[in-house]
Amino acid sequence: MPVSTWPGIRPGSTPVSVYNEALLVFLWDESHRAAIEASEAEFEGGYADDDADIDKRLKRLARDGMIIAYELAQDDAVKVEVVVGQPLSKAELKLARWHKPQTAKLNLAGGMLRIDSGNTFPIDSEPDDDEAPGLVSVPPGEYVLTLYRIDWDQLATDGLLREGDEWAGPHEVIVLTPAADAKQVKSVKPLLRLPGADTSAWKGKYSINDGTFQGKAIARDPRDMCFVNIDRAGAEQLGLMPGMLMSIEVAGLTLEAVFLGEGDPAEMRTSWVKKVCGGRQEFGAAYRPTHDPASLHSLVVWREVGADDFPVLKKWVPAIVRILDERFEIPGKPSEEEEDLEDLLDLSGLLPVYISSPQVNYTRLGEV
Repeated sequence: MPVSTWPGIRPGSTPVSVYNEALLVFLWDESHRAAIEASEAEFEGGYADDDADIDKRLKRLARDGMIIAYELAQDDAVKVEVVVGQPLSKAELKLARWHKPQTAKLNLAGGMLRIDSGNTFPIDSEPDDDEAPGLVSVPPGEYVLTLYRIDWDQLATDGLLREGDEWAGPHEVIVLTPAADAKQVKSVKPLLRLPGADTSAWKGKYSINDGTFQGKAIARDPRDMCFVNIDRAGAEQLGLMPGMLMSIEVAGLTLEAVFLGEGDPAEMRTSWVKKVCGGRQEFGAAYRPTHDPASLHSLVVWREVGADDFPVLKKWVPAIVRILDERFEIPGKPSEEEEDLEDLLDLSGLLPVYISSPQVNYTRLGEV
């Protein structure tokens, strides 16, 4: 099928697009809002890396079908297609390539599926006033939700998506099957995690000589982010510490990235970062868990300002990383008086990126 067209996964399906700058999508019904708020569940930080450590109140809400979250690989716009009915047929599955579907329970007593990104979610956070959630009207009732995610690598391997082309279809398909017509969901998890990645193409595929890292990088979408296969062991061998400046060569680009430590890039890169003072290109970098069974980590590199976007890399390509001499200091958490964004952005040479990690609390990077 030409990537420029998409017939819809099924007649009567509903496409939804939601602005997003985070890594979680929330699925719920507004009729449960009072109960969700009364639960005092911790949505910001409650979805731990280990399922056993997820906030118990989030687990109870999921068991009751009040709210389910699913994880994104990157902070792209949420692009889903919603279907009410039976799971996808073999013919429908052939329209794309998919990871193994994930299921959950969802009570839509109010008859309205609400799809929120981190920018629009109104509970335990302040949503963006100018951004709206996705809303899909459905018959009120209890449903089994089936989440289908596009397998981008397989899509490219099978020739359905060529390098440089844009995929016209959704990134995920949500099928809502009335509970009375569906198989029972035996185990309900509050967070549908990213499918486990095949690590054979990049795990440990690097060398470090004289302080130079030679490994691999990938960027699956035409955007401002890529992944480099520096794991914890490689970072230790490089002597990589928060505040260090790195040179990263990948796909004909030379990037400069300040290493921020270990944590979730969605927290490290706040939504108000719109520009960087100074004439040079600036980048941020952080470890991010891959949710691999072996708890592998990779390095996330994102662009804050620059003329060129990362090319789409459908496979891991060579990358070279060097530690540069320049260092950035990392002060403590800003006071409430410092929350004036204009004041923050007016500091000469400042790379305004807040980070949160086990090693370093919320901090601000300033050029020394």
